[in-house]
Amino acid sequence: MVMKLIRQAAMLVLLLAAPVGVALFYSGPASTAYASPADDSAGAAMNGKAIFLDQHCQTCHSLDVDNIHRMIKESSPMAGPDLTGVVAKKGADWTTKWLKHEVKIDGKTHRKTIHLNDEQLKTLVSWLEKQEKK
Repeated sequence: MVMKLIRQAAMLVLLLAAPVGVALFYSGPASTAYASPADDSAGAAMNGKAIFLDQHCQTCHSLDVDNIHRMIKESSPMAGPDLTGVVAKKGADWTTKWLKHEVKIDGKTHRKTIHLNDEQLKTLVSWLEKQEKK
């Protein structure tokens, strides 16, 4: 029991400290350039995935179809759903509004503030929309 609590505390420290550590040692540009969603090539799809990973969406969400596993336990209150097929079901417009905190589910908005411009957000949502079970 004690070891389980220690592991959970260590995981929390790592999750909270990782962005700080990256910020302290990262000297790259403040924003990342991603391909336009109009570019329907594999490169644009890969950029949607890159945005997903760069924004640390995998901390709370998984995409089983793309072999992306959430970093926190499924039982954690911070765990979000697997996103396979979710955007295709809800729609790109609704998902974009959800990520911008313009719509709510049960009175709640998306937990994280997404720091993307409109084009980057469109690229991310377009990629997520294509993530369906095969």
